[in-house]
Amino acid sequence: MPMPMPRHVLNRHSLGFVRAIAITLTAAATVGCSAQSDASSLFPFISAADSPTQVESEMPPNSEISRAEIEFHPLPNEIQTQVLQFAAEDLDIPLDQLNIERHSRETWSDSCLGLGGPAELCMMMLVEGWQVEVVHESDRWFYHTDLTADSIRRSTYDSNLPPSVGDRLLSTVAADHDVPLEHLRVIESEPQTWNGCLGITPVDGGCTEQAIFGWRTIVRAAEPTTEPSSPASAQYWIYHTDNSGRMIRLNAIATPPEGTRPTFIPRVDPFQLGDETMFEMVMTEGDRQIYLLEADGRIVQPSSEETASPEITEISGRKMERFSELLRKAPFQDFDGIAYQRDRQADPQFLEPFQNPDEAELVAEPNIILRNRQAEIQYTPEVQGDLPPKLRRIVRRWNRLAEVQGDR
Repeated sequence: MPMPMPRHVLNRHSLGFVRAIAITLTAAATVGCSAQSDASSLFPFISAADSPTQVESEMPPNSEISRAEIEFHPLPNEIQTQVLQFAAEDLDIPLDQLNIERHSRETWSDSCLGLGGPAELCMMMLVEGWQVEVVHESDRWFYHTDLTADSIRRSTYDSNLPPSVGDRLLSTVAADHDVPLEHLRVIESEPQTWNGCLGITPVDGGCTEQAIFGWRTIVRAAEPTTEPSSPASAQYWIYHTDNSGRMIRLNAIATPPEGTRPTFIPRVDPFQLGDETMFEMVMTEGDRQIYLLEADGRIVQPSSEETASPEITEISGRKMERFSELLRKAPFQDFDGIAYQRDRQADPQFLEPFQNPDEAELVAEPNIILRNRQAEIQYTPEVQGDLPPKLRRIVRRWNRLAEVQGDR
């Protein structure tokens, strides 16, 4: 019987031994290797179609690699029934209040379906199965199953990017940026429902109105280092994908310069802004300060007392128009839900396989917030001069308008 391996070997890394082989075979296939059929038979990369609109989309891939056709598998009715029944009991929620949104066909790396605990013994073996998202109102959970759903387990991980999508994503990033595959890792991911442009605004501003299940991810690249005192040089990219990894696009506008680390933040209700408020800045460092740009051109600081908010300045209609145009052309909404701060991790163990599955913790909480009705972003003052270029322009323009201190 194969020797059980520690759970941190494959559960928390997208570049485990088995899938590393699979990625290599897939990458070879995408650059024109004729052995595609052999690779597919050994390590099937397959994922379920979410809807006809996703399959039929003609969006060109971000990478110049010609991707092999991905086989789509609908989730069988009996699997849906078994997963929903299991989830209803697992979550103690009535069955008729649960729904399945997205799913993908996966090949798990072990008998624990990739979800074994630290002290759990799992046999190293390939297990065909499914990843299924179960939804109740605004809550969602991901379940792993074997092919017949005789075995079902709920994921407790924050990141539930399907392994098949992660593999295709890393192969694409390696090709896009000429980075060795072993230097790459997906450090964050979150499920999304995109428009026809995968949430990336095109130059002409036109997008088809369709719902595409997918993922937003942060990929980190760092070169190996053997000196603890010599930090690894890291670059981060933000990528959007559909649910199967058939469409993969770089969010170049939101991707920061080297040395600045992005992370995802929870969404807020954009309508919490006042009816007449166009833009808001919140500074939480020290004494909390709030600046509001009102529709009439006044920039005010709300008071906690029941008195009129003090007016800081009033800008002309022309300046209002230019600032609104800058937000539209950037476009500001492509930064939604992202926070930026200095990359402090410099983790010398980053490329020591299976030693440190988690990235170094973010040291400082982003304490400057910018938001309008389309987006919210956050950043720390120290990276104000090292934000993505278009966001940096927005920050500088706003600081001039509101007479806020500039780059520090």
